[in-house]
Amino acid sequence: MLVNNAGINRVEGAVIEASEEDWDDVIDINLKGVFLVSKYVLPLMSAGGAVVNMGSISSKRALEAT
Repeated sequence: MLVNNAGINRVEGAVIEASEEDWDDVIDINLKGVFLVSKYVLPLMSAGGAVVNMGSISSKRALEAT
């Protein structure tokens, strides 16, 4: 079994204030991390298994800026 449950949010407040470096970190961990771990684990699960991808409510609903 693989459980993808890593995620960060470095982009807080207005998007216009976010740095490109912070955005790249969010994409690398939240999306690319799931892709790469799954890519390399799936061949080892040829006999069966399960992949569980977890996300926060933030993936469904935007957070209000404070």
